[in-house]
Amino acid sequence: MDKISERAVTKIVAAAVASVPGTATIKSGVGRLTGRAFPRFDVQLDDDGDTATIEAFIAVTWPAPLLDVAETVRDTIVEHVHTLTGIKVLACNVVVGPVVAGEGRVLVEDLALPPLVTTPITVRGIR
Repeated sequence: MDKISERAVTKIVAAAVASVPGTATIKSGVGRLTGRAFPRFDVQLDDDGDTATIEAFIAVTWPAPLLDVAETVRDTIVEHVHTLTGIKVLACNVVVGPVVAGEGRVLVEDLALPPLVTTPITVRGIR
C-alpha cells in the first residue's frame, strides 16, 4: 500500500476545519509574512504512516461558543482523517488564536459534527 503524505493529510485537515461553523480564515499580508495566517496546521505522521499527531491553529468568529467550536474542530479533524485515510490520530491539539467578528451568531446546535468532506482534494507531486 502507498503511504499517504503529510501534505495530503494537511489538505484533509484544512477541509475539515473549514467545514466547522464559527471558524475563520485570516490571510492578511502581514500575517502571511509573519506566519500568523489562520488556520494553519502541523501534521506529523509516524514512520509507517499509520498514526498521526496534529496541531491546528484556528481563528474563531464572534459571537460563537469558543470551547465548543474548538472541540468540534478537534473531533471533525480526527473523524475526517481516519475515515478518509485509515490513519489513527493519536493526538489532535486545537489552539485558538484570534477571535474576529462573524457574519452571524453561531450556536452550540450549529456545531453538530459536520458531514465528511466530499469535494476532491488535489495534492501535487514533488519533483
